[in-house]
Amino acid sequence: MRDNADKFNCKKCTFGHHCDDDMLWPESIGPSTNTLIEIQRDGFELKSKTCLLPKITDRTNNFFKLYKHYSKGVLLVAGGLYDQPAIYIEAMDIIGN
Repeated sequence: MRDNADKFNCKKCTFGHHCDDDMLWPESIGPSTNTLIEIQRDGFELKSKTCLLPKITDRTNNFFKLYKHYSKGVLLVAGGLYDQPAIYIEAMDIIGN
């Protein structure tokens, strides 16, 4: 999603409104019969018949926002890399790869 943010805009949906399995997301028509999204990275593979946007929590979204600062060298808390919370460092590694 980070690499293709323009595709994850509900107003410009390119996935046919296959938002979620339960059709709880506004305008969702349920899962597609075909794979909509396929991600392969560093041995990890994800195939989804629904959009990934509804799966993003507020916490995850905040980590995406923090990554912009992290990539510019601005850390979450004062100090160096070893002063940062482990969950923060792990999230930045996942987003960065």
